[in-house]
Amino acid sequence: MLQNLRVSFAVLCILALSACTSVDFIDLGKDETVNVSPDTKTVIINASSLFSGLSDSDLYKLCVEMPEAAYSQFAAKLMCYQSVLARDNQTATRRELATAALNKLVGVVLSIHQSLPPQEATFGDLQIRLLNNHYGYQHFYQVEKMRSQDPRLPITISGELGVPLVANRPNIGVLADKHYPAEGLFHGVSLVLERVEFGDEAIEIDLRLIDTDKEYVRYAKQKYRARFSPNAAYLVLIENATLDDLRFTGFVNPEAVEARMGIFAITPVDRSKTPLLMIHGLNSDPLIWRHLTNEVLSSPELNHRYQVLHAFYASGTPPFYNAMRLRRELNHYIDYFNITTDEQSLVVIGHSMGGIIGNTMVSDSSYEIWDAAFKLRPDKLTSAYSDQIKEVFVFKPFFDYNQIFFIDTPHRGSATAQSFVGFLGSSLVTLPQNVVALFSGFVQEVGFDNLTERMRPFLGASPANSIEALRPGHPLTDTLSDLPIKGDAFSIIGSNGELACESEFQCMRITDGVVDYVSALHPQSKRRLIVPSRHDSYQHPEAIQFILQSLHEPQSIVREEMVR
Repeated sequence: MLQNLRVSFAVLCILALSACTSVDFIDLGKDETVNVSPDTKTVIINASSLFSGLSDSDLYKLCVEMPEAAYSQFAAKLMCYQSVLARDNQTATRRELATAALNKLVGVVLSIHQSLPPQEATFGDLQIRLLNNHYGYQHFYQVEKMRSQDPRLPITISGELGVPLVANRPNIGVLADKHYPAEGLFHGVSLVLERVEFGDEAIEIDLRLIDTDKEYVRYAKQKYRARFSPNAAYLVLIENATLDDLRFTGFVNPEAVEARMGIFAITPVDRSKTPLLMIHGLNSDPLIWRHLTNEVLSSPELNHRYQVLHAFYASGTPPFYNAMRLRRELNHYIDYFNITTDEQSLVVIGHSMGGIIGNTMVSDSSYEIWDAAFKLRPDKLTSAYSDQIKEVFVFKPFFDYNQIFFIDTPHRGSATAQSFVGFLGSSLVTLPQNVVALFSGFVQEVGFDNLTERMRPFLGASPANSIEALRPGHPLTDTLSDLPIKGDAFSIIGSNGELACESEFQCMRITDGVVDYVSALHPQSKRRLIVPSRHDSYQHPEAIQFILQSLHEPQSIVREEMVR
């Protein structure tokens, strides 16, 4: 009974540190009935002779009036609207109506393609080819059939011509797929009509996939922006996400979710984009970033500029160990995709413990973190674990300029981690054997006497878990918060009471129930924002707008302000 009570208290404590997430984000809609039938006899149409002699208005009128019940009629109508859009002098209204009509017809072609067997031998059948499928997508969802289930996650579509799709295929787990979500690749693409031809044995329709919204669709000398919806692809991804089921498991039993740890690109990787890495906190998962991610993907400017990356890690493991492993993942991502961003920079957004992890990616520790833990430098200590331990305690930024947004981050620890419920929560954590072996083995080989006095309570017989590492007075977090950040820092601070303070005494009274103002404000913050929050400021609209506003600023201006 006592054990059950202890567990119940601890679970309530941990759940209080994170926000619940819904599992219903999007309705994919239903497939429409296709009312187009095979022809009963051979039909051959020569488009150049059929449409060339018509005026612009007569051609458009013909397209509107053409039937579409049979394959041949449907194909001819596709050719007709394509001819309209290839002409130079169409009115804006007629061009708009023609693009809408062609987009609808191409959507029907896709539905036919998905319903037909791979090969049709019957005379007169359609032959539909899907070109430019470089990623090997296997499933396609039409965005215009979808409906968002969350009013804060509206679906946005940009562009003029094409059917916006969410394209999907399974994740094979190796090579480039290592840096995409395990649930699969869900990418926004556009489907456009390439060619229609009436052959001797079949009507051939070629559709082309466009995987970047920077590309234009060209018919003759006319060009049209391809229609896309990057954020719809993200909504389908999170509808299929399973990481939210692992958040608590990753806290109490980190070893069980080891295979899912990593840094994952939400959209196809573009090596010229600035990495925008979002790192969740304790007992949490990447779905907490859904509102912010949706806003970034819905903005053409931000989507063209930033590569959204989400981190996932087992949050019960010590934060500096997790930080080391995520730095490895980020380094692999940068090297594998040969990331050469136009601005040579990194943006990190971290919530709670995620801010501490992110701080190690934008700061140069030299030997200050090491010296906070050990009396002697690495070259004076001999251990089989030395290289890996050094990687935990010594780090430097990836780029010359960085931005980091700290959200509810306990730079100076959290009193909750030191409270009764904090001790109960800590008791639930079972550290992976390899983590225990690494730290304990190193201490045994170099000697307990080589630990600093402040570090001994946290790295004695066993390494501290994540909650223990967040207790006030921890030498590593205290030292980290004083390291100079190579770039700009921003602090978003949650409050369950006052939203402004002028004196130091007033500010000290502000808390979100888990982290107080003094701990949440990074000393190098360029700007700070206080929002109503119970340790979930990442979802507050003001916090999101604060981040978006900073992301919109040209980095040349930001860097100039930093120099001043």
